[in-house]
Amino acid sequence: MISSFLQGGDAHWLLGTPMFMLCFVAFYVGYVFLSETRRYAMMSYVLAFNLFFAYKASLSLAILLPIVTVVSWTLTRFLSRSVRHRHLWLVATVGLELLPLLWFKFSAPLAILCGFDSASWSVAAAGWGIPVGIGFFTLQAVSYTVDVWRGTFRLRTDLCEYAFYLTFFPLLLAGPITRAGVLIPQLKQRVGWDKEWIYGGLFLLLLGLVKKAAANYLAVFNDWVFDTPAAFSGFENLVAVLGYTIQIFLDFSAYSDLSIGLAAMMGLKLPDNFENPYRSRSLTEFWHRWHISLSSWLRDYVYIPLGGNRRGKLRTCLNCLLTMWVAGLWHGVSWMFFAWGTLHGVGLIVQKLFSHSLNRPSTLSRKTAWRSAGVGQGRTESPAFSRKTAWRSVAAWLLTFLFLMVSWVLFRAPDADSAWAMVKQVFTAFDFSMLLPFVTARPLWVLLCVGSLLSVFVGHASFVRLKSRFIRLPWWAKLLCGLLVWQCVQQLGGNDLSPFIYMQF
Repeated sequence: MISSFLQGGDAHWLLGTPMFMLCFVAFYVGYVFLSETRRYAMMSYVLAFNLFFAYKASLSLAILLPIVTVVSWTLTRFLSRSVRHRHLWLVATVGLELLPLLWFKFSAPLAILCGFDSASWSVAAAGWGIPVGIGFFTLQAVSYTVDVWRGTFRLRTDLCEYAFYLTFFPLLLAGPITRAGVLIPQLKQRVGWDKEWIYGGLFLLLLGLVKKAAANYLAVFNDWVFDTPAAFSGFENLVAVLGYTIQIFLDFSAYSDLSIGLAAMMGLKLPDNFENPYRSRSLTEFWHRWHISLSSWLRDYVYIPLGGNRRGKLRTCLNCLLTMWVAGLWHGVSWMFFAWGTLHGVGLIVQKLFSHSLNRPSTLSRKTAWRSAGVGQGRTESPAFSRKTAWRSVAAWLLTFLFLMVSWVLFRAPDADSAWAMVKQVFTAFDFSMLLPFVTARPLWVLLCVGSLLSVFVGHASFVRLKSRFIRLPWWAKLLCGLLVWQCVQQLGGNDLSPFIYMQF
């Protein structure tokens, strides 16, 4: 049993699995002891666990990650000292940091386009496989280098601190993509935390487990329909699209909750990655709420360097499209991801071109509308105006949500034919009378979907109050909550958690 555990490349090695949690408890005991003594002893201890975590997750990751870490830190150190040819140093450093990502993701597709035998060029055929999480730690390395070059990150960082930052195990497989300015300053001071840190992290850990179990349960029906859409009715195709829209949010935000929660238990604060994205009433608002660490990275390192919105409307539209193409290709070298990025890019362009007539009125809340009408300023409220604004707000939310559902079809469907078959079934074989039989046959599936949609409208203040109440619970009540969550995971997700969707990116 010990020999099998020590073998690397375990596909079931995930945050939240029983084996990982047992390892984390053992690791945590040593971490608590070392964090009270010497800072470098603590960082070395965590770094050793980071590398062990990488080894268990993927053999290729365990080999590649130390190489990228040393090369990135060394070249960036030279970059920070050089006065001449700093642009050349920047291009060379970023190019080397991106090289593994480009090679692992683009070598086989480029070989096919050039007419070569893809098997001879495929990294997977050579027994490597794409390293898990390569897209996440690569973007962290690039952001560190660019921030040093720009002068926005000036702290002197030694190799141990940088290695901790780039290999930190909660971030390794699926983010959130954390900037050096967020994590490294926390390493330079004595790590300290109280029960709010520990129990707040435990709350996020339990929440992430529930979300992941619910996502796994929804995925069963969703996968059936997406794999063979023509075998299901239009109604079933439509609810599968809705189910996947909810599933991908639950799955990805579950990993973020686990990651942020584990770091909080260690006294480290990571950036939030989601903020009720399906409450958005425009695509711009959605990208401010969805995968915040990636969207802000694309904004700061792609969109703004391209010129942002400072060079006229035409250039702004082109920059939006190019940025979303980068977002699509970051997810994978596939025409479907390219189409997904294109659709979002075009949607953002339409919003920017018609922002005065579409975006501004739709994003006004009822409270804002009343203030605009003179409420609280000695003037009479206009009920017609407030009702009109409220309806526009609802219409903007519904239109945005429907757009996102369509875009997730491109994101999830294996090919264009499958995506078209789903759309065709919805418009040609839809029968609303199937609603009652579907609810009768899959009551728990429907309950999870409806509950997840309703939870979208739970405000941040309510979430904070719920977490505060959990923190104040006595130890036996927290233990009971943990047992209930674990039972929920067993009932919904089975014995093993399936890999997180965003681990493939």
